[in-house]
Amino acid sequence: LTEWLADEWERMVSSAQARGLPPRAVHCVLGLLAHCREPLSRDQLVAILTKVMRRTPANGERVPAIGVLPVAYFAPHLDNVLQATEGLLDPVGTADGEIACYRFFHDGFSDFVVDQLCQQECCDCHRVLADGCAGCVPISPLWSYALLYVPHHYLTAGEPEDVQNAVQVLSDKAFVNARLAAGLVYEIAQDLRLVAE
Repeated sequence: LTEWLADEWERMVSSAQARGLPPRAVHCVLGLLAHCREPLSRDQLVAILTKVMRRTPANGERVPAIGVLPVAYFAPHLDNVLQATEGLLDPVGTADGEIACYRFFHDGFSDFVVDQLCQQECCDCHRVLADGCAGCVPISPLWSYALLYVPHHYLTAGEPEDVQNAVQVLSDKAFVNARLAAGLVYEIAQDLRLVAE
């Protein structure tokens, strides 16, 4: 399986390059998909990347990026990356009227993608997912994902400011009430336990 995955990775990167895509853009988009806790649709991915790109970094804060590649650089390539890698992705929910969400067709490929990224890039993927979902409102296409996973992504990103962001989210009365209303008591307890560690 590992050899096949390596061959498929090379084929995919070559296909992306033939379409004029920068190879690191492929790494970044697939890195985000590999770090998602559940499949996300194209519209959800666009919403995350758009929100992150609109965020203005404060003094001393770095530009939102995955590794050295700013989100604003690879986000415009999202559709082309999804097309170039469609053989590795399994669109979920493609029945009439359902929005396709993307996941890797085999868990081994998700793990393989993560192995292609350095530790900082993995942390950055979690940060982009958290920042892109944080502060969502109930009408947002990201609402259910945000309720479940924003604290997890901040805590997994691991920098002190990420932990502080997780604490801030977990202290937000509206967010906690929304989680309680959705029956996510276990998730609240789990996230608080992770903060305490």
